[in-house]
This record gives sequence, C-alpha cells and structure tokens, in this order.
Amino acid sequence: MKNFKQIHFGVALSFIIVLLGIGTSSAQTPPSPVVIPAGWSVFKAPNGAFSVALPKSLTSETQDLGAEANHIKATYHTSDGANVFVVIADLHDLKVRADKFDETTSKFLFEKFSNGLVKGFQDSFEKSGLKMSVTFGAPKSIVHRSLRGREQTVSIGMFKAQTRMLLSADHIFMLFVMPMPGQDEKHVEMVFSSFQALSK
Repeated sequence: MKNFKQIHFGVALSFIIVLLGIGTSSAQTPPSPVVIPAGWSVFKAPNGAFSVALPKSLTSETQDLGAEANHIKATYHTSDGANVFVVIADLHDLKVRADKFDETTSKFLFEKFSNGLVKGFQDSFEKSGLKMSVTFGAPKSIVHRSLRGREQTVSIGMFKAQTRMLLSADHIFMLFVMPMPGQDEKHVEMVFSSFQALSK
C-alpha cells in the first residue's frame, strides 16, 4: 500500500515553519510497562523515536518532503498483522518545537495528515476497481502520556479506522489504525494505549 503511506504538504506548512521560528528538543518520559495480548510484541522504531505493541513487526521507509515543507523528513512505518493494520507516520528533522504549536496549527496539520492517509488508502482500492465512500467523525483534542494531540474516527466503505496525531518537541506522530475484517476493535485501542514517544 505504498500510495497509502504518502502525505503531501502545501506551501502553508512552510509558512507555518517560518512564522513559528526555530525550536529545541526535549526528552520524553521513559516507556511504562504495557500488558499486551498473546502473540503481540513491543517494537521499537529503527530511529528510536517510539515504541508500540503490535502483532507483527514494522517495515519502514523515509522520504524528504521537499522544499515546500522545509525538507522535513517523514518516516512511514507499517504493520499488517492478522488483527490490525497500522501506519505510523513520523515527521522529524523539524525546525520548530511541535509541542508548542497552537490549536489552529495543530488542527491544520491533523486535517492534512488524516486526509492524506485516507486519500492514499482510497487510491489503493480504486486501482483495484473499488470505489470507497469516506465519512469522518468529529475530531477531538487529546492528551496521551503528556503529549497533546488530536484524534478522529474514519469510515472507509465497510472499514472503520481511527487516526491520531501526537506532538512531541522534535517529532510529529500520526497513527492510522484499522482492525482487520472480523477482528475486535479492542486491538485498535491496544495499539494507541501502548504507543510511547521516546527520547533520542
């Protein structure tokens, strides 16, 4: 699902970066123990940015988002286990402190992320001749392990998924989690609750 992992930012993001100025990094709280289901393991991102419980290991791919996004790097991590399908987009090499973004900026980024991820998912189905309607739930602000963020449910045809964005000092994490057909939605919550941002 390569298309699903592509997120495109507009010129507005580079404007935000210029306006907010240069930021510094800060460490996150060490990960706390997580009780995970049988057959699951806690995986750590190759760059050490986060850990998360999954039924299958992550595959990762990094790209430069280009001059429009001030050459921010994005690493896309995917896992397609028997219980749940997961995409974690990690934006790094930021020029600002993401945890200092105001509500307007956070809302803008979350909308761009969610729409980009869902559009990629739709495109992958349409290439197989399937048309999928998309319905977004109401987004809401959250705090997860001291990180501010936003989350939203998304219905894509018969699939129901959830997106979540978390802002740390030097990373923006975007998670897309969808239970596999016939699987319990509790697996979605397990992925979210186990996610832990780590210090470099």
